[in-house]
Amino acid sequence: IQEDLRYEFKTFTRIPNTNVFVFVIKGLANSSLKGMNELTTKVYENFSIQAEQGSKKYSYSQSFFLSKTTMTDEHYKYDVFKKLFKKWGINMNTAKEEYEANGLIVLRATIMNPYIATIRRTTKQNLIRDFVWELHKCANENAARIR
Repeated sequence: IQEDLRYEFKTFTRIPNTNVFVFVIKGLANSSLKGMNELTTKVYENFSIQAEQGSKKYSYSQSFFLSKTTMTDEHYKYDVFKKLFKKWGINMNTAKEEYEANGLIVLRATIMNPYIATIRRTTKQNLIRDFVWELHKCANENAARIR
């Protein structure tokens, strides 16, 4: 992985306690919640098929997928995330307003292939490493564009 990282993964817990990894992506040059949501969304778009927007990609042509959800003030009040936002380095002068207007966009990754160990052993292909590398590359490229 490159040393000139332009982003950080931010998680809700130190260590996931299930096979679902929930995270956001924050650009190092951007401390706004709006910017973090934008970067997280751009990465999501790279790991999803936007069929409703006319995408003609097929699921078998894409190696990895992410899912996303938007946590909103309707279900999760700002105070639920206030400590996390501060810990993540979000600008606290605008965080409440941005959260109430747009929510918090989070991504979910899960391992759904029961043959990961077999594939690694028989083909030497490391799917988890490949996914992390692709995720890194996409996050770094998009973080450079979002200021």
